[in-house]
Amino acid sequence: MITTCCYAFHLLNSSSKNILLHRRCGRKQKGKFSPFLKKHVPLSSSSLDATGITSEHESYAHFLAREYSDNAANSDELAARTLNKKFQVLGRDDELFKVVFLTFRKLVESSSKIPNAHIVTTVITIAGKRGYLYEASFAFNWSQTSGDNTLIRPTAYTYTAYIQAIGQNIHGDNWLLAFDTFDEMISKGLIPNVFTYSALIRAGVRGGKNGARRVSSFYTLFHLLSFSLY
Repeated sequence: MITTCCYAFHLLNSSSKNILLHRRCGRKQKGKFSPFLKKHVPLSSSSLDATGITSEHESYAHFLAREYSDNAANSDELAARTLNKKFQVLGRDDELFKVVFLTFRKLVESSSKIPNAHIVTTVITIAGKRGYLYEASFAFNWSQTSGDNTLIRPTAYTYTAYIQAIGQNIHGDNWLLAFDTFDEMISKGLIPNVFTYSALIRAGVRGGKNGARRVSSFYTLFHLLSFSLY
């Protein structure tokens, strides 16, 4: 076993390149996402721009939320797949992408059929690309605190999408959140993939000298360890 100040690397199999990283640092656990934030948060400069929300956005979001609930009454899987595809299309539309965030909030507020992890991941991805880290955080934190429902619980893809969203919206020292999110992902037994590491590296590099230094240390150790598995 090789340990560093932040991680303990456990080699699962000497003939394999599989690596399981366990968090070692005694960082303070972040407070749980406050339950009241599951309710609709007033639109502000920290989230959606209220001046950019039109009656068309609101009407479309209301329609999608109701449609999802109605379809889910017959088939949860089909309803989620249908809504996810619509979100992906809307996310590419410069005029209507905010409908995605409005619809998601309506669903977590009042719908008896709440979104699954695939929908949450899509919302986070769109929010990151569009520069709405607040909305990405809202979706990610909601999925973390929505109970023990395995269909909602964040997956490795959800964590990766959130790390990517952070990296796309670096402000000050918030690049550290990407590494904290990665730590949490590992602590929950989720296995990172190449996209996770790429997103983490980009977030660190965009964090200035300290972020680049953190990435360099992390990458060097991981690179050396990978050679030791041959």
